[in-house]
Amino acid sequence: AEVEAGVRQLAAMRERLRDLETNLVHQPLHLPRLVRRRSNTVALDEKLRLLLAVVQTQPTIHQLLAAGDFPGALELIASSQSLLAPRGRAEGASPTCPRGVALGYDPSQGPPAMPVEALSSELDVRLVPLAEGMLALRTLHTPLRLLSDALRKELKPLPKRSLQAALPPLSAAVPGAAAAGAASQQALAADSAASAGATGEAAVNGGGVGAASATAAAGGEDGGAEGGGGGGGGGGEGGGGGGGGGGAAPPEDRGIKALVARLK
Repeated sequence: AEVEAGVRQLAAMRERLRDLETNLVHQPLHLPRLVRRRSNTVALDEKLRLLLAVVQTQPTIHQLLAAGDFPGALELIASSQSLLAPRGRAEGASPTCPRGVALGYDPSQGPPAMPVEALSSELDVRLVPLAEGMLALRTLHTPLRLLSDALRKELKPLPKRSLQAALPPLSAAVPGAAAAGAASQQALAADSAASAGATGEAAVNGGGVGAASATAAAGGEDGGAEGGGGGGGGGGEGGGGGGGGGGAAPPEDRGIKALVARLK
């Protein structure tokens, strides 16, 4: 019985502690949010009442315009616009407020004027720790390599361009250099034409010699046949004599004549 009574007392104490925690810990956490909601609700109610009052002035403005009281209508419109205009920064909702808080200045007005030295020092202060951390994490090597490759490609033709810009052209620096260059080019062209002509003449001569040798062989065969026919009693000697008589004529003359006949 005493144990049961002790258990009931413990359960009651635990329930009381839960209630105290709910009332003193959890509910007070909602109080700031409830206070902000109440203030926002009151401000919204005031704005809605003001809008209702302005909307109710529209028939009056139309009546004044229909009656021709343009100054009164303009005055009423100006008073309505002044009522609807925000009275302060706290009443106006700015879409760039978070960005302005992050940047430290109003983005609509632009960044404040700063000297170059201050800007560079601020960049150094902000970027150096970030770069060191990225290097430590080994996440900056690839961008650095790509940047170095691009810079090398850009700087590679720079010495050549600098030399071309610094040194004058050869034709302007040395008088008569252009004429000398043209003369040398003409001499080279004449040499190449002469070599080409010599090569063609050699080819023609080679073709003439080959034709002459073929003609001489044909003449020797014909002479041998005639010698063999004339010396019928001598057999081989008559054939040999006839062959010797046929080969006695110079083959070069025959080849040249045959070549001239073909060219004609």
